[in-house]
Order: sequence, then structure tokens, then C-alpha cells
Amino acid sequence: RSPMEFLHGLRAILPIAAAAGAILIILVRVSRQGPRSYLLLGPLGLAAVYGLVGLASSSLLSPD
Repeated sequence: RSPMEFLHGLRAILPIAAAAGAILIILVRVSRQGPRSYLLLGPLGLAAVYGLVGLASSSLLSPD
């Protein structure tokens, strides 16, 4: 395996890791502070959306 294959693998896994981390942090904040309507407009909400979009695109458009 080449280093480029490793880098492509990291690129594919980053949205999933970003979504998981952001969702975890969002859930911790909601449990401590209660739900707020603007929570998804912050950086963590946008990171979660980015991760979910990356997960959906990699699973729906993957040739394998």
C-alpha cells in the first residue's frame, strides 16, 4: 500500500470522525444547558452537518 492510499483513507474517514465528535459534544452541551434553538447554527452543529453529509455521500456514492 502506498502513502497516497493512506491519505485517501484519512480523507474518507474525517467526515465520520467529525460528525461523531460534534454530535457527542452537542449531546453533552444539551444535557447540561438544555436545548436551544440556535445550537445547530454554531460551529459544532455545522461540523456535525458536515460530517453527516460526508457520511451520506461516501456511503451513497461509493462504487464498492
